[in-house]
Amino acid sequence: MNNTGIPSRKWMERLSTLNECDCYATLRLFYIQWVKMVDEREREAYNSLFNEALENVRPGLRRTIRLACYWILLGSLPFITKIFGYGFLPSSSWVSSTNLLGHGVGLTCAGISLWIIRRGGNGLPSDAAKICAAFTFLLIIYFIGRTAIVISLAVVLALVAGRNVELPFTISRMTSGKGCNSGIYVETLPFAFDSFCRIPKDQWSTLRAGDHVIIGGYGTSLGIFASSLRKSD
Repeated sequence: MNNTGIPSRKWMERLSTLNECDCYATLRLFYIQWVKMVDEREREAYNSLFNEALENVRPGLRRTIRLACYWILLGSLPFITKIFGYGFLPSSSWVSSTNLLGHGVGLTCAGISLWIIRRGGNGLPSDAAKICAAFTFLLIIYFIGRTAIVISLAVVLALVAGRNVELPFTISRMTSGKGCNSGIYVETLPFAFDSFCRIPKDQWSTLRAGDHVIIGGYGTSLGIFASSLRKSD
């Protein structure tokens, strides 16, 4: 993304190559990233559960798994942009209007994943570690499925039809930690998509929790890749 907040062509080309990845390899890579966050015993349970579900998969499940992979890719899109340093802020009105639908889609995705685990692994896991791994995986899938509706659709629209836009927000708290230096958190937005970081120090020092601010960036009325901030008049 360049200084104006508009995603660069090189960045867009890198992002577009994700659609060309092998579906099962993509799902495995996604799974491995989460497995790295747990200890050795849980890691073995994750790997065993994952391998059982994929190696014993029946032909009739392959299309369902492929669709699930694409949905995971869509739900992961906002996290991918964040990895590259381009945080996305959805508008409060968009989050409010899609929140219920997002919960429903997230639960549906988790239910489909549970069905795949049962069919692919010849029943529900019985080992305690595998049960814990399955439960954690279903929570992740729920979160990704919800994110695909509440955040990813707004991200896609911003990438396809974005322009310079300003949106109103209210600061919920200030932060200056390692993960978000000279930043703010705003009200009513979902976890992981409610912060704007690296605000100039002289401007950040004048802000307080409860302040109404206008955040500008590249996007649409549904959300923006934030790049500037000013106090509301």
